[in-house]
Amino acid sequence: VSTQSTWELKNLTMKLSIVLIALFATTQATEAEAYPDHLGELFTNKENLYGSNWEKYKKSRQLMVDCDIYESENWLGTGKCKYSWECRGARQCEGQGWCYGDDACEEVHE
Repeated sequence: VSTQSTWELKNLTMKLSIVLIALFATTQATEAEAYPDHLGELFTNKENLYGSNWEKYKKSRQLMVDCDIYESENWLGTGKCKYSWECRGARQCEGQGWCYGDDACEEVHE
């Protein structure tokens, strides 16, 4: 093996090592960042409206008539729910945690 090819091999190995170290470092940094609860909502309801106080949120909802509930103020975000009492009117909390169905509030208020 010639001296030049040995030097080229070492140079290539060094460059490859640098690239792998940089890739590994960025991967570790990306994994360290946790996903936020709100997944993209600028102002989370649980923090801004209720101060991260579940009991305060729950109490405020229990005092409301179903048709007076604003789903835009739900703890998890607009239209998102964990319990059906977070949904307006006759709507139910279904599937992946969304309020679903007809609220039937027009029939109640007529």
